[in-house]
Amino acid sequence: MSKKQEVEYQKGKIWPIVKIALGLVRDNPELAKDEERLKSTLIANVPELQDRAHCANCGRGMKIQIYRADLHAALFLLAMARQVRENLHKGMTFTEANKVHVPSLPVTNAVSKHITHCDYLGFVKQAPELKGTGYWSITSWGWRALRGEAVPAYAKYWAGNMIGRAETETVTLAGMFRVHKELVEKAIAKRKEVRSDHRGAFADYNPAEWSEIAGYVKIEK
Repeated sequence: MSKKQEVEYQKGKIWPIVKIALGLVRDNPELAKDEERLKSTLIANVPELQDRAHCANCGRGMKIQIYRADLHAALFLLAMARQVRENLHKGMTFTEANKVHVPSLPVTNAVSKHITHCDYLGFVKQAPELKGTGYWSITSWGWRALRGEAVPAYAKYWAGNMIGRAETETVTLAGMFRVHKELVEKAIAKRKEVRSDHRGAFADYNPAEWSEIAGYVKIEK
């Protein structure tokens, strides 16, 4: 019979902090009636609590990552959709056509690097059985964006887990393309250098074109 492996746990600092708080309240019961005063007094005794970037208990980073639906994410999503359309024209079923080999997409490195960005935004996903193959699929969120619907402008993540999407701030692909187009044209009019001109990549974008294809996808509420 194998010996049960012993498990150890890091103690952390939460209980010492609790004891300090209890001691402060015992010494001054009025603190129990004033949350802000108790908080400031506790921070004065435990300086680690003032560091918002790290957990006072375990030291873990507390920074929230915000991933915005930007131009490059929109270009990446559009490039994937065009490949799905091409696959459908070859006679593939939608399920198979919606498996896109990302490394083969005709996009710049700057755009292709946004695959993870689009994943965080919920526009694309990779099935577990396709891990490491380079094949990704457009999600119902992605098809919503392609067919012109307004989608959350950003998603928030902490420790690799999504903690929420924008509730009131929304964007559309057409809106992002329009902003880029106007900025480029304004720079050209002022004879300024244009480092990245993506107008040609979305010149023929028409939200209505993707409505029929999106109809294959179950749109989750």
